[in-house]
Amino acid sequence: MSLTTRVLGAQATHELLDLPEAPTAIVYGNDLMAIAGMAAARDRSLRIPRDLSVVGFDDIPMAPYTDPPLTTIRQNAVEWGRAAAVTLIATIEGRPVTKVPIPRVEFLVRSSTGPVTSGN
Repeated sequence: MSLTTRVLGAQATHELLDLPEAPTAIVYGNDLMAIAGMAAARDRSLRIPRDLSVVGFDDIPMAPYTDPPLTTIRQNAVEWGRAAAVTLIATIEGRPVTKVPIPRVEFLVRSSTGPVTSGN
């Protein structure tokens, strides 16, 4: 996990948890930030998911092995990139942009999410 990702994930988590009405769930832009966010929440003695639900994005190989296993969103990055490139090239060349099929994303519910059971 890169230092920048760890710092940003932890920093964002602390900022959100410092709000007058702290969230009971946080959705991160990627799994590495979510993992860092879970560590930051644990540093504050929060229990995941009892006090805070956490969702990542990417379904990196280590996501099912975090403690607790990370709920995340899986997408086909290669196909999404291909669709973006086809659309961009058509736009640049002045051709009509046709509907490009985009693969569905998959929401993988694991143990980092659940109903909040404490008086957060």
